Amino acid sequence: MSRALTEDRRTTALMAALMLASILPFLFGSAVQMHDAANHMARIHILAEGTGNADLMRGYLIHWRWAGNMGVDLPAVLLGQVIGVEAAVSIVTAITAPLTILGIFLLSRAAYGRLSGGAALAVPLALSQLFFWGFLNYNLSIALALIVAARWRAKPPETILSAIGFGVAALIVWTCHLVGWGGMMLMIGGFEIAKLFGNWRALPRRILLGLPLLVPLIPTILWRSSDAAPLLFLRGDWIGTKIMNFGTILRGISKPLDLGMTAIIGIAAVAALIASRRLDRQLGTAATLLVAFTLILPQVAMGSWGADLRITPWAVLIGLLAIAPTGPRSERVLIGLGVAFLAVRIVAVCWTWHGWTAAQRPQLALLDRVPRGVRLAYAYVDRECGIDWPIRPEKQIGSLSVVRRDVTANTLFVVRGADLVEMRRPYDRVRWTNGSQEIHIADCPSGRPLPERAAEPLKAMAQDFDWIWIVADPGIATDTLPVPPGMARVAAAPGSLLLHR
Repeated sequence: MSRALTEDRRTTALMAALMLASILPFLFGSAVQMHDAANHMARIHILAEGTGNADLMRGYLIHWRWAGNMGVDLPAVLLGQVIGVEAAVSIVTAITAPLTILGIFLLSRAAYGRLSGGAALAVPLALSQLFFWGFLNYNLSIALALIVAARWRAKPPETILSAIGFGVAALIVWTCHLVGWGGMMLMIGGFEIAKLFGNWRALPRRILLGLPLLVPLIPTILWRSSDAAPLLFLRGDWIGTKIMNFGTILRGISKPLDLGMTAIIGIAAVAALIASRRLDRQLGTAATLLVAFTLILPQVAMGSWGADLRITPWAVLIGLLAIAPTGPRSERVLIGLGVAFLAVRIVAVCWTWHGWTAAQRPQLALLDRVPRGVRLAYAYVDRECGIDWPIRPEKQIGSLSVVRRDVTANTLFVVRGADLVEMRRPYDRVRWTNGSQEIHIADCPSGRPLPERAAEPLKAMAQDFDWIWIVADPGIATDTLPVPPGMARVAAAPGSLLLHR
């Protein structure tokens, strides 16, 4: 058996092991622990139940259409009718990190014929900040885009038939998420620009074979041509925000752990680049385009928050992949470092999610006291004055009331022109959507909670809803929170309170 074949088998085994390991967090917790996941679950539950659920239809409208933001929605809607929405979303979401790792391995193999040290350093980014924010559809689109880009790098289209195949792949990535398709175009565009240096005569043919990748422009125009949200550009500290986007690419669990890991990966990458003295031209060009777009993109684009934030980890990932392999000893060190960091992140996520799940269990049990189909307002009471580093799910976990009790709640996302589900009452669409559940009672900068600040928001909820479910930050005693006129305490759990008219 040749040494090259043995090495290839070892790499394949390592890839398989890392892919399987990245699923472990969903065995110790569930997708509920990802910040936006509960909100996704609510929308998917409404879509799965359809017009046959009278309780849901009293509060919501469904607008089925082909949209560039359905990557997890479509399979979870189908699977949810068999095993339930919460389990379905967890299962579909669990494959995202393994597919991201697969895409990294395939890109490295396409560029270098093996796993490079730079690619190994990029593997922990499968659990980047985006993972913890729970951008479910977008994260899946990234994973698929990496795989499509790897295929293009390994075997770019040379016939019309193969180009059409890439066009179909582009439509799939676009259906998962529009921005994922845009990032894929930047990667493949970078590959092609790098290949054209000194060979501009090939430009017409490369453009022709790349045209099928632009097919998603058609559904994009049809989808966003009416009632679409405009671009909203970043306000405030533009430079500071962009720097923060790069510095927090691994934010999620522990500030010292996440920042320390980011710093070590950065130092290792610089050392590897100095030792190699070479960047892969195609991956380097793609990384340059991605970095440029993270700087150009607004903070909010087409009604979607974090447009620039979403591209940043991807740009860093491709930049790490662009570092050409160094000597054998250095490569082994880099691969060991990347694998170790991914292992540490997986263990940290498993431990943290397990703890969060245990703490939420009695809080979620309060929902058993809520009748089906009622109007329930969710209130998340916090006392943070700055950035709370761990990306926790409490702000959105109120959406589980929709999944479990078919209620009309105040937590659904609103992206004008892109919603598959919206609240039925026009007033609710204006007043009671995502963001209305957040109640800040901190006396900043001290952080001392002032419970009386919750009086007015809770009173407003009591005027429009029959039930109020409150979850409070640790350190806030729920029995100190004011009860709105006409409401009474029904049940309580540590850090949570249920009120009824």
